[in-house]
Amino acid sequence: MSIPEAEYYLFQSDNPLQAYDMMNLRHFNRVRSMVELLQASPEEVFEVGSDYFTAGVAFFANRSLNPHFEEVGTDAWLTVNQKRVDVIFSPAPTTAAISFGVPFEMTVGLSDQEPLVLIAGHTEDHSRDVGLVFIPPEIIIDAKNNPIDALARMIYICSQLYDMNHERHRIDVDQIEPRAYAIEAQFLLDTLKAYPGILLNPSSGQVLAEHPFGLQGLSPQSRYWENPES
Repeated sequence: MSIPEAEYYLFQSDNPLQAYDMMNLRHFNRVRSMVELLQASPEEVFEVGSDYFTAGVAFFANRSLNPHFEEVGTDAWLTVNQKRVDVIFSPAPTTAAISFGVPFEMTVGLSDQEPLVLIAGHTEDHSRDVGLVFIPPEIIIDAKNNPIDALARMIYICSQLYDMNHERHRIDVDQIEPRAYAIEAQFLLDTLKAYPGILLNPSSGQVLAEHPFGLQGLSPQSRYWENPES
């Protein structure tokens, strides 16, 4: 399912190395380095970061050649478009989460170097859950300089939004993060196969080392989209 509105954020290429080229052109002179990122105002970080975040989701929804990635990206796009998730850019995601009312105990052991996805409540009619996504703003620099690593982080986020929409926190909450890492690893495996020679950052390398089989490393029950009854 292609999202017409998502085309605003993309060029025609399905090459993941070019996923952020439209945003790089649009923001070519903004937040180009960590120095500029540290000097930028929160408003500029949010504006630029939101565009890169949306472009990452748009790439999976409209350009991915993997049907499951496309499904996950489309689901995440609709979730954001329906305002069922708030995206917050913060250099300290766990601290930001606490300031939004997330209990401290839910943040214990979490890293401020990784995006943080949390279910924050439900819609007014109680029919759907809503979430919070806290993202280190360094993802902007990754998107500009290391698009594969940035996309890997995006599919990690999208996976958790997909699980939220399928109410997996009521079924197998302990599998939500392993699934997110597994789909991230699968994206990296597929990309390295298609584009040999790409150099990954240490975070992506660690994900691959810990999940060398990607989605196939999950149990059949955890790959619930393959079995609608699970």
